Amino acid sequence: MSLKNVNHQKRSFTWSMEKPSAKDYFLTVFIFAVCTLIGLLFQKLNFTDTNIVTIYILGVLLTSIVTDGYLCSVAGSFLSVFLFCFFLFLFYILLLAILLLLVLYVLHLCFLRLNFLL
Repeated sequence: MSLKNVNHQKRSFTWSMEKPSAKDYFLTVFIFAVCTLIGLLFQKLNFTDTNIVTIYILGVLLTSIVTDGYLCSVAGSFLSVFLFCFFLFLFYILLLAILLLLVLYVLHLCFLRLNFLL
Protein backbone atom coordinates (compact mmCIF):
# COMPACT_ATOMS: atom_id res chain seq x y z
CA MET A 1 0.00 0.00 0.00
CA SER A 2 1.50 3.29 -1.05
CA LEU A 3 0.75 6.70 0.35
CA LYS A 4 -0.64 7.97 -2.93
CA ASN A 5 -3.58 5.57 -2.82
CA VAL A 6 -4.79 6.56 0.65
CA ASN A 7 -7.69 9.02 0.70
CA HIS A 8 -7.78 11.42 3.60
CA GLN A 9 -11.01 13.23 4.25
CA LYS A 10 -10.80 16.74 5.56
CA ARG A 11 -12.90 17.53 8.56
CA SER A 12 -14.65 20.84 8.40
CA PHE A 13 -13.84 23.30 11.13
CA THR A 14 -16.87 24.66 12.93
CA TRP A 15 -17.02 27.89 14.88
CA SER A 16 -19.90 26.75 17.01
CA MET A 17 -19.24 26.26 20.69
CA GLU A 18 -21.30 24.35 23.15
CA LYS A 19 -23.20 26.49 25.60
CA PRO A 20 -21.88 25.99 29.13
CA SER A 21 -24.19 24.46 31.69
CA ALA A 22 -25.47 26.19 34.81
CA LYS A 23 -22.93 24.16 36.79
CA ASP A 24 -20.11 25.62 34.70
CA TYR A 25 -21.36 29.16 35.30
CA PHE A 26 -21.67 28.50 39.02
CA LEU A 27 -18.17 27.03 39.22
CA THR A 28 -16.72 30.01 37.35
CA VAL A 29 -18.38 32.55 39.64
CA PHE A 30 -17.46 30.53 42.75
CA ILE A 31 -13.80 30.19 41.75
CA PHE A 32 -13.42 33.91 41.10
CA ALA A 33 -15.29 34.85 44.29
CA VAL A 34 -12.77 32.73 46.21
CA CYS A 35 -9.90 34.33 44.26
CA THR A 36 -11.22 37.78 45.15
CA LEU A 37 -11.48 36.89 48.85
CA ILE A 38 -7.94 35.50 48.81
CA GLY A 39 -6.81 38.66 47.00
CA LEU A 40 -8.41 40.89 49.64
CA LEU A 41 -6.74 38.80 52.36
CA PHE A 42 -3.39 39.12 50.59
CA GLN A 43 -3.91 42.87 50.36
CA LYS A 44 -4.60 43.07 54.11
CA LEU A 45 -1.39 41.10 54.72
CA ASN A 46 0.52 43.61 52.53
CA PHE A 47 1.42 41.14 49.77
CA THR A 48 2.40 42.66 46.44
CA ASP A 49 -0.05 42.99 43.57
CA THR A 50 1.94 40.41 41.63
CA ASN A 51 1.00 37.73 44.16
CA ILE A 52 -2.67 38.69 43.89
CA VAL A 53 -2.55 38.55 40.08
CA THR A 54 -1.03 35.08 40.37
CA ILE A 55 -4.07 33.97 42.39
CA TYR A 56 -6.34 35.16 39.57
CA ILE A 57 -4.20 33.34 36.98
CA LEU A 58 -4.57 30.21 39.08
CA GLY A 59 -8.33 30.83 39.06
CA VAL A 60 -8.37 30.99 35.24
CA LEU A 61 -6.37 27.74 35.09
CA LEU A 62 -8.70 26.04 37.56
CA THR A 63 -11.74 27.26 35.63
CA SER A 64 -10.37 25.82 32.40
CA ILE A 65 -9.81 22.48 34.11
CA VAL A 66 -13.17 22.06 35.85
CA THR A 67 -15.50 23.51 33.18
CA ASP A 68 -16.35 22.22 29.71
CA GLY A 69 -15.54 24.28 26.64
CA TYR A 70 -13.68 27.52 26.18
CA LEU A 71 -16.36 30.06 26.98
CA CYS A 72 -16.10 29.94 30.77
CA SER A 73 -12.30 30.13 30.62
CA VAL A 74 -12.33 33.16 28.33
CA ALA A 75 -15.07 34.83 30.38
CA GLY A 76 -13.11 34.00 33.53
CA SER A 77 -10.01 35.72 32.25
CA PHE A 78 -11.97 38.91 31.53
CA LEU A 79 -13.75 38.57 34.87
CA SER A 80 -10.45 38.27 36.71
CA VAL A 81 -9.17 41.52 35.19
CA PHE A 82 -12.40 43.32 36.11
CA LEU A 83 -12.43 41.96 39.68
CA PHE A 84 -8.79 42.83 40.28
CA CYS A 85 -9.24 46.37 39.00
CA PHE A 86 -12.50 46.98 40.84
CA PHE A 87 -12.04 45.32 44.23
CA LEU A 88 -8.32 45.66 44.70
CA PHE A 89 -7.55 48.95 43.00
CA LEU A 90 -10.48 51.03 41.83
CA PHE A 91 -12.56 50.38 44.94
CA TYR A 92 -10.20 52.36 47.15
CA ILE A 93 -9.97 55.20 44.66
CA LEU A 94 -13.77 55.40 44.48
CA LEU A 95 -14.01 55.28 48.26
CA LEU A 96 -11.48 58.10 48.54
CA ALA A 97 -13.39 60.17 45.96
CA ILE A 98 -16.70 59.65 47.78
CA LEU A 99 -15.14 60.66 51.10
CA LEU A 100 -13.61 63.74 49.48
CA LEU A 101 -17.00 64.76 48.05
CA LEU A 102 -18.60 64.21 51.44
CA VAL A 103 -16.03 66.44 53.14
CA LEU A 104 -16.54 69.15 50.52
CA TYR A 105 -20.32 68.96 51.01
CA VAL A 106 -19.99 69.27 54.79
CA LEU A 107 -17.63 72.24 54.38
CA HIS A 108 -20.12 73.86 52.02
CA LEU A 109 -22.89 73.41 54.58
CA CYS A 110 -20.66 74.88 57.29
CA PHE A 111 -19.91 77.95 55.19
CA LEU A 112 -23.61 78.40 54.41
CA ARG A 113 -24.37 78.22 58.12
CA LEU A 114 -21.56 80.65 58.89
CA ASN A 115 -22.85 83.15 56.30
CA PHE A 116 -26.33 82.84 57.76
CA LEU A 117 -25.04 83.70 61.25
CA LEU A 118 -23.11 86.77 60.07
